[in-house]
Amino acid sequence: MEKQALPPVLSPQTAKSGWCWMAFQLLLLPQLVSSAAGLLPMTLSDAVVNLCYHMVCFLAVLSIFQKYLWDSCRWAKLHWKRFALVFLLALAGYYAASWGLTRLIVHLEPSFANRNDQTILRLRQQGLLPTALATVLFAPVSEECLFRGLLFGETRKRSRWGAYLLSTVCFALLHMLGYFGTYTPLQLMLSLVQYLPAGLILAWSYEKSQTLAAPIAIHTIINAISMVQIL
Repeated sequence: MEKQALPPVLSPQTAKSGWCWMAFQLLLLPQLVSSAAGLLPMTLSDAVVNLCYHMVCFLAVLSIFQKYLWDSCRWAKLHWKRFALVFLLALAGYYAASWGLTRLIVHLEPSFANRNDQTILRLRQQGLLPTALATVLFAPVSEECLFRGLLFGETRKRSRWGAYLLSTVCFALLHMLGYFGTYTPLQLMLSLVQYLPAGLILAWSYEKSQTLAAPIAIHTIINAISMVQIL
């Protein structure tokens, strides 16, 4: 089989649709899903509502980025040696950086607790299956399409370092939404720093592998391991 000459790229129409969906997802979708759940005759647990939210995100992103995702998987298959090397290096780099940062955070703020991790634990206690599906299956695909494929990829056309900075900070802020009032300034900074390794490593893996399949696979493994650790 002849290899693709060029790595997959987002079409202008896909990028435009992606930007519109990202704004809708961040600004309106959470409230719409919660409101819709409240109109049902039965009461849904927070774990099921969270699953519904991530399922909608997954299906929307799958529809918008369908061709790009398919081309990314095909590129990863054709260039599997590069994909495997980037995958292993990225995972090793992520866990090494996280190990060091965790110890620094404990030193600076022994009582620090990540609010997002606590929320995942609470959702898991309400329902392991819906929480696992949302966290391990749906979230990595939708988040990587938006934060690496769209935000990083489009920003990189203008500035490589700007793409790393913007995608990493926005990715961290996504996981801190709703918790700002519960943090002290130091805890807020530590929470932001805690997500930097993931954002940087996922962007690096996307750039080096030239396929969105790499950060999706890495993100999936990281989330799966995290789910097992809080069992």
